[in-house]
Amino acid sequence: MHNISAVIYTSQANENFSLKDIREMLLRAKVFNRQNNISGCLLYHNKRFLQLFEGEAGDVKALNDQIQSDVRHYDIETQFQGNTGNRLWEEWAMAFYEISGSSENLSIKKEMLENQISSAVSTVNNSKAFQIFIREAKALLD
Repeated sequence: MHNISAVIYTSQANENFSLKDIREMLLRAKVFNRQNNISGCLLYHNKRFLQLFEGEAGDVKALNDQIQSDVRHYDIETQFQGNTGNRLWEEWAMAFYEISGSSENLSIKKEMLENQISSAVSTVNNSKAFQIFIREAKALLD
């Protein structure tokens, strides 16, 4: 078993934090995450974020401290913080799903995301962190 820690949080984006800003932030985050062996997933829907990030405990704590003090979002609620043993998103420096669009398009995006999450359930351990992420993803999409 590895010493992998994870944080899962939800938050509300500030009104002036645009999708363009989010994409630029993601580009920087992916570089940072690769350099610091951080992996994870970020969901964005209706100005709400759900993020899971994971890595070595010290790196995760340092990143979480930065995220907690970031003024681009508020109402930050930590859903999980602790050791997961193994990575949930081994290959993703930071996967991103933005769920928006017309009701038909939105339905398709939600279904695709639910399918990806469901397939991931069969490939990772059924850890508490992953169960919390699934619960929060479903809540975000409702």
